[in-house]
Amino acid sequence: MLTSLVRHPVSFSILVLSIVILVVWFDYKSTQSSSTATLMEQNPASEMLNDASSQPITLAPPGSQPNVFDQAGSAAPGQQQTGAPAIDALVGRLEEKVKADPDNVDNRILLAQTYKELGRAPDALQTLRTIHEQHPDNSRANLVLASILSQSSEPEELNEALNLLSNIKDDITIQPYLIDMYRGDALIRQQNHQGALESWKQALTTMPESDARYAVLEKKVMDLTNGAPANELPGS
Repeated sequence: MLTSLVRHPVSFSILVLSIVILVVWFDYKSTQSSSTATLMEQNPASEMLNDASSQPITLAPPGSQPNVFDQAGSAAPGQQQTGAPAIDALVGRLEEKVKADPDNVDNRILLAQTYKELGRAPDALQTLRTIHEQHPDNSRANLVLASILSQSSEPEELNEALNLLSNIKDDITIQPYLIDMYRGDALIRQQNHQGALESWKQALTTMPESDARYAVLEKKVMDLTNGAPANELPGS
C-alpha cells in the first residue's frame, strides 16, 4: 500500500499532512491540559472554600506565620496583583455557607479564624462570642477566642482569655502546647513574667521544633530568662 502511495505523490502528501495535523493536535491538547493543571497548582485559593468544613483550623497567634491569604495578596514585580479581590470572593463564599447553614459550627469557627488572619478582629470576636453563647463547651471555638483575647491590652479580656483556657475540655484536635502558649501570652500582658515563663517553657516541651512558632517562643523564653523587658519580647 505504501508503495502504491509513493507512486501517487498527491495521495502520499495528503497522508503525511494528515499525520502532521494529528500530531500537532495531540501536542496542543497535551499542552493545554498541562497549562490548566499548572494554573490550578499555582492558584489553590480558587478551590479553598469549596468545602469549608473540610478545611483545618490553624490555631496560631495573629501575625505569627504566613498563610494562604498573605500569599494570595502578594504579586511578583511586574505582575498584576489580584489577591485582594480573590480573598474577598473567598470570604464571601464562606459567609454565604454560614448563612445557608448556621447550625454548622465548624464553618462558623473557620469564618472567625479567617477574619482573625485577615486582621478583622472585631468580626472574629463577634462570631466567636456568639458561638460561645450557644456552645459554651466548644473547645475549638473557645481556643480561637482565647487566642485573640490573649493579645489584648484590656485587663478584662486578658482575664477572660485565661478563664477560657483553664476551662477547655480534653479535645484530641487541640494540642496542649497551644493552651500553654496562649496562657503565656495573656500572663505576660498582665506583667506576670514568672507565670508566662513557666507556661511558655511548658509549651516548648511538647511543641514540635518544626512548628513555625517554636523559634519565636524559644526566643521569648530566652529573652525573658535573661531579664529582657516584656515589651521587647517578640510578639508581645
